[in-house]
Amino acid sequence: MLPSLRDLTSHGAIKTFFSAELLDRTMIVIPQGDSHEFRYHDLHLEYNRLQEQIAKTEIANIILDLSRMRTLSSIMIATLARLAVLAVKDGGKCIVCGASSELREVIDTHQLLQFGEMVGTREDALKAIEG
Repeated sequence: MLPSLRDLTSHGAIKTFFSAELLDRTMIVIPQGDSHEFRYHDLHLEYNRLQEQIAKTEIANIILDLSRMRTLSSIMIATLARLAVLAVKDGGKCIVCGASSELREVIDTHQLLQFGEMVGTREDALKAIEG
């Protein structure tokens, strides 16, 4: 069973394209829906909100939970890569989980995992953060 997570969405910190939860110094980012529906400007603003929240709460690790996504647009790939860099630039970890086989193929093609690793489930991702 997962530990209790603090949901940031209800605080208005993060909404629309991502939901996010905090567990200690790990932020779990869950992109919402089909990324081809996201406009660049709106996604950029949402990324800025995430970045501010990460800086404000001294996040060390990021888990990208892709379980609610069917496709990844190039804009979303760039945004996820930027989030991964935020985690690893100061020695943290970025773990991707919940990706379908189609998303795994896209992630491999775009080398998104050069900043982290991929595991099957959120529970696996939390274990990878601990280990």
